[in-house]
Amino acid sequence: MTPKCENTPDADSDVDATIDRLEHVLGHRFTRRELIERALVHRSWAYEKGRPGEDSESMEFLGDAVLALAVSRMLFTRMGDEQVGDLARARAFLVSEESLAAKARQIDLGRHLRLGRGEEKMGGRGKDSLLADGLEAVLA
Repeated sequence: MTPKCENTPDADSDVDATIDRLEHVLGHRFTRRELIERALVHRSWAYEKGRPGEDSESMEFLGDAVLALAVSRMLFTRMGDEQVGDLARARAFLVSEESLAAKARQIDLGRHLRLGRGEEKMGGRGKDSLLADGLEAVLA
């Protein structure tokens, strides 16, 4: 049996505690906990558990679109007189992997992700790509 990393939510009670902590950090209560639970599942974990497709990828897709719309609206409201190119560059910076990963680190999102053993060993909780994708999934 593989030893469980203390930061890896796996058992149902661990997942509930993880979601409770995340809700506290975000100051938001999720009404559909099954959606936030799925948002925290990396494909490596789902594959290892024999549950391919039960991961966060579709939520990342939706969260990316939601974030782009929200940031675009905010920029247009605040800087609507600027050139479109300037608005596009500002949006690209705000929704970049680097910016999203930095925000994910601020809320310690990596701690809450369910990763497969291989991803865990490769330092997945600290990878910009995983953190950015995780944040997009949570935003969905």
